[in-house]
Amino acid sequence: GTFVTLRDLVDEVGTDAARWFFLSRKGDSQLTFDIELAKQKLTDAGYPLDASGQRLDKEGKPISLRLYMPTDSPNYPKMAEFISGWFELVGIKVSTSIYDEATLLELELPPTEEAPDRTADWDMIIWSWTGYADPNPLLQIFTTSLIGSTNDSLYSNPEYDRLYDEQAVAATDEERHELMAQMQNLFYDEAPYHVLA
Repeated sequence: GTFVTLRDLVDEVGTDAARWFFLSRKGDSQLTFDIELAKQKLTDAGYPLDASGQRLDKEGKPISLRLYMPTDSPNYPKMAEFISGWFELVGIKVSTSIYDEATLLELELPPTEEAPDRTADWDMIIWSWTGYADPNPLLQIFTTSLIGSTNDSLYSNPEYDRLYDEQAVAATDEERHELMAQMQNLFYDEAPYHVLA
């Protein structure tokens, strides 16, 4: 696969964006990648494996997920291979489909008065956002008011919304940074997205 070094990130995006991401979490905070733990948690939550190794839902039916991606990057299918493989290791089948941007948006976003044909019919989507030196545009994506627009994960958390509003009027950079760190911690802990790169 392709990876980006810290030097590549700093050269491409700049030190301010990189600094913000590193300072937003405590150094000892991390998500672990443990297939055996994932299997155990699924089993403990009531999703057993059948004799063939397929994970079953609570009605005893095999779990199968759909992973969608747009046509605009040759990296998305490569990412999908990793993701599908990881799910397969816990007994969940993943089918992948590639769509043009307009079709994918109709599948991804919920219907609105202006766009009644949208369906919000998906299990997982690979897509990307571009970061900025100021993280405000990326943090805004996850506010409840943007569901149906840029909030494509349909994430809604009143605490996140409150913190977003407070950081917008913070009196100092330090106060704003602390509020944004709290927002990022919520995002990290509740995982409306899983950031791949």
